[in-house]
Amino acid sequence: MILATPFGAAADLAKKVDFNGKTVVDLSNPITEDFSGLLVGHDTSAAEEIAKLFSGATVVKAFNTIFAQHYAGALKVGGSPIQTFVTADDDAAKKTVIKLANEMGLEAVNAGPLKKPVTWSRSAS
Repeated sequence: MILATPFGAAADLAKKVDFNGKTVVDLSNPITEDFSGLLVGHDTSAAEEIAKLFSGATVVKAFNTIFAQHYAGALKVGGSPIQTFVTADDDAAKKTVIKLANEMGLEAVNAGPLKKPVTWSRSAS
């Protein structure tokens, strides 16, 4: 399943849909509506929070760094494939999403476990 909603909508969705046993590819970014800050702190990642909400699901974080307008084109910038970072705690699910991303024409990068994005956030702040 592809979760292409604002981060803040995930909690409500988790109450309405049974994600148990499903693989959920999370595209959300935990930013405020006015883009002025983050909706999560620096001790957890958005993907980890999504995984908590959708207990029983396998969560893979990917595609969230690609602007929507690129999907209408060749998924390239300057002739090079756009990168997408893929994180997950389940290696099989991560490999499946990496394969999908590569087949779409992206350059998929194995970015480790779900905890990894919080490390990137800390180094960027």
